[in-house]
Amino acid sequence: MGARDRGGATSRLDNAQFVMDTTKSLNSNNQNSQKHGWEKLLHSRLLIFATLFGVTGFLGLPILWMSPSFSKLEKCFWSVVNVLYTCGLIAICAAICWWSYNRIMSDIY
Repeated sequence: MGARDRGGATSRLDNAQFVMDTTKSLNSNNQNSQKHGWEKLLHSRLLIFATLFGVTGFLGLPILWMSPSFSKLEKCFWSVVNVLYTCGLIAICAAICWWSYNRIMSDIY
């Protein structure tokens, strides 16, 4: 009975080790494929520009700076352009709100 317990315990440890190794292998393969997908997206200049100017504004600047498709000088240039563009959009929205507010107040009084 004593030998049987040791063999059973060893077998269970081997099985547990196998499960842990398999899980680590699957996780590392999954992470590698996810990184590969993100890397492909970061290499697309068109996608970066669409994200910066069409969707996120200056909140998308980290994506620009992670992209290897742009040189440091290009990243600086497009960062400044994007911040100015976003500030311009915010100013236009504020002007429209101010104009609307004045129209509403003049109609009320």
